[in-house]
Amino acid sequence: MKRIILGGLLAACGLSACQHKDLCMDHNHNANLMLEVNWYLEWNLEYFIDWETQWHPDWKVDWSKIIPDEPEGVRLVAQSSDDARYKQVYNLPSGGGAVELQPGRYSTLLYNNDTEYIIFEDADLSSAITATTRSRTRSPYSENNPQEVTVNSPDYLFSSYDDDFLIDEKQYDAVTGDVIRIVVDVPMYPVVLSYIVRYEFTAGKEYVVEARGALSGMAGTVNLSTRRTLDDVVTVLYDEAEVSDYGVEAVVRSFGLCNFDPVPTDEYPHGHFYSPDEIDSRVGVSRQDRPRAGEETRNILTLELALRSGKVKTIETDVTDQVLQQPRGGVLIVKDIEVTPDEGEGNNDSGFDVDVNDWGDNEQIELPV
Repeated sequence: MKRIILGGLLAACGLSACQHKDLCMDHNHNANLMLEVNWYLEWNLEYFIDWETQWHPDWKVDWSKIIPDEPEGVRLVAQSSDDARYKQVYNLPSGGGAVELQPGRYSTLLYNNDTEYIIFEDADLSSAITATTRSRTRSPYSENNPQEVTVNSPDYLFSSYDDDFLIDEKQYDAVTGDVIRIVVDVPMYPVVLSYIVRYEFTAGKEYVVEARGALSGMAGTVNLSTRRTLDDVVTVLYDEAEVSDYGVEAVVRSFGLCNFDPVPTDEYPHGHFYSPDEIDSRVGVSRQDRPRAGEETRNILTLELALRSGKVKTIETDVTDQVLQQPRGGVLIVKDIEVTPDEGEGNNDSGFDVDVNDWGDNEQIELPV
């Protein structure tokens, strides 16, 4: 079989008015393309800090909560370069599969299709498709910070894109008569990364029943063909914080900081920040009335502690300097946290008072299938 590399790929979307096909790798004998998908299961991207070499040997974490699992499936969107109205959508197993495309040039966009909280914003061009996440309110945080748009942590998302993929005329096996398939290696790169948050206590962690929080100043939207984050700002809520041997540990998933391009170049081997003015005007952006990032934007890490006394203690820390060094995932450290006996002593083990209002209304959105 003929093998080529499909380079520079990125993923995305959910397109309306498209043809959808569920394929089996062994039964489509007329398929002229075989996609072999390779997932880059990274939890962060190196920028100023390389956690491969700078990880503290005493830090123990449950990596199953941080490193993504291989997604359950992948979707290919192929858009004709000659006629942008002609799009085909194929749903494939996680490892890839067989696809039949007519000869010609295409832009090809791939993404994992097993997400729950991701919202894909459609566009005429596949290069303009963006992803965002569902808005959510949580009291008392949302009431205390009414200026901030709060969202769920996004699901793990991967993407791959090629803006000029050529399909030659079909060739046939002289013996079987089947189409000879081109084999394409598809690298799926992470779009959603993780921050490991370490709240290191000096005293009082024994009073903590439950913990949760938020991280502000993060990107609300990402373009899936370039993997660039856009400049709308959101606050990502997190709930799965737990008491550890040193204090409280949490994992916050996000698209990362605004206005960041993670694709390596010779000049910027670890990606770079860019001006929003550089964005092609064709790239569709739905700001959803969100504020835009500026020099005044700060990354505030909030920790809410439900204590045995029945009280809730809130700690806010400016971690902007830490996040700037780690724009796409990393480790955030807050030291010297203390809960005094006056604050924490008691027999209340119920944690946060969670009811329907506490979580806010679920946002129901029709997604393309």
